[in-house]
Amino acid sequence: MKYLRFYYFSFLYFYKDKPESWNAEYRSMFIVSYTVISLISFVLLVFYPNFKGVYTYARFSIVAIFIILCAVIQRALISNDKYRLIFEEFKSHPINTKSNRIACWIIWSTSFIAPMVLAILQKIYVK
Repeated sequence: MKYLRFYYFSFLYFYKDKPESWNAEYRSMFIVSYTVISLISFVLLVFYPNFKGVYTYARFSIVAIFIILCAVIQRALISNDKYRLIFEEFKSHPINTKSNRIACWIIWSTSFIAPMVLAILQKIYVK
């Protein structure tokens, strides 16, 4: 859980100096939720190329899981102001280095791109 909290913190840290309309806690929540959903989609694409064999409600379930995950994170962290505790915990923590925060962005970008690349490759090679 420590690394997941740091993952959330790294995006909070990035958005902390942005204008108020950016809402760092919500943007961070969205990025963490999207990462989880992208990884789930990647695993599903590995086992079910082009989502063939996955029931139609499973596709809907991915969206539902995303919404539920966002609601849980919002309820657990944002509405209780626990995101501030996470920020304070990692602000001066030894794990809070620029290279670790860059690694979090690399994880996010990889999780964003990997399902799309896999889907394209499967569309080309798996028929």
